[in-house]
Amino acid sequence: LSLTEQIAFSWLFGTGAVSLLLWVFGFLADGLLLQGLVSVVCISLGMVGWKLKTPLHICSKPRWFEVVLTAVITVEIAIVFYLSFVHTLGWDGLLNWEIKARYAFANGGVLPAAYFSDPGRAFSHPEYPLAVPFNELWLYLWLGESNQFCAKTIFPTFYVAGTFLVAAFTA
Repeated sequence: LSLTEQIAFSWLFGTGAVSLLLWVFGFLADGLLLQGLVSVVCISLGMVGWKLKTPLHICSKPRWFEVVLTAVITVEIAIVFYLSFVHTLGWDGLLNWEIKARYAFANGGVLPAAYFSDPGRAFSHPEYPLAVPFNELWLYLWLGESNQFCAKTIFPTFYVAGTFLVAAFTA
């Protein structure tokens, strides 16, 4: 795998692991213990990945059109980051993801079971997957507060990972 593929897969698998671990360990612990358990497993996964990593091969000198395409992609990613920071979270961001992340953060990192059966919360789609809300929750746990501005960094980072994978696929 190239460096860009390793970065993209590390982000995608890492966010998936964090979401899954928050959900699983949420049955056993909350608060700092939950954060510590997830951190230990994530660091262990990172160390295993580092040990299994194969050395990167040196690529040939890039051609002129590869340099131009890299510059275009870099500008595109910068625009996505800029637009992400100047705009507030939209409907899905607030009603589907943010409410779950804040509710779990206020409950010590665990989304209460009552949330899923409360008919008053049906507007927030409790049946939707918890990957994005739990990644926001993970960020909130480390920040010590629920901060929407910081949570907006998650979404362009997914875009970067996707862009890296598409670029690697075409190479």
